[in-house]
Amino acid sequence: MNILNELRERGLDLSKETHPSKPYSLHVEECSNFVKRLMQEVYGYPEDLVRFALLFSQLHDVGKLLHTWSLNQKKRPPHAIEGAEWLLRESINIDSSYRELLAYAILTHHSPLYIANEVARVLEAAERSKVGCFSSYSKCKALTAIYAPNNITGLIRKIGEDVRVDLADVIGIVKLADIISAKNLPAEDILRQYYWLESLEDKLINGVVKRAYEKRGFLINLDLRYRGK
Repeated sequence: MNILNELRERGLDLSKETHPSKPYSLHVEECSNFVKRLMQEVYGYPEDLVRFALLFSQLHDVGKLLHTWSLNQKKRPPHAIEGAEWLLRESINIDSSYRELLAYAILTHHSPLYIANEVARVLEAAERSKVGCFSSYSKCKALTAIYAPNNITGLIRKIGEDVRVDLADVIGIVKLADIISAKNLPAEDILRQYYWLESLEDKLINGVVKRAYEKRGFLINLDLRYRGK
């Protein structure tokens, strides 16, 4: 799933530099590649969660593409809030079940998964700053307000508990991908840590046996394998 053409159709420039020496399009590509490999190859997440994560990868920094944001500014608009508000106002062709959850993920991708009162304070401060695209973040306020219809708390409660846990993990995975790309960290080295090396258990056991023999002078019968229930 690729939403980038829709961003172009709305006049957003994907070649805009959103990280030092890195355009938005490349940042999205790096994030998406990491997310896809980790979620599909390592963990085997369901396809709907992978689609959500890839949409999040493509949209998490969309606030940086708005005309009021520039990498060279000393005081920049809060791009997470700007991006969430923009998504909620635009008629982007996204499955309706994803829209509010994506906006929530965008809104919180540089912060802990929110406490409603804290988000309200941040939104009000952003409005007072008057440096962004929007004079009011009314859509974000409705999304995070405690008693508003279709607020994020109510939407999350409708989701099964196991999916809620997976959703939190997915948001964390995209946050990790964002950091790796933004800091130009070696993605391959990081992914390698998630793969269970072939025959690793046997190598560990043989290493312990060898070390014990070197220290004690006799062989031991060692079986450290976890046999399950």
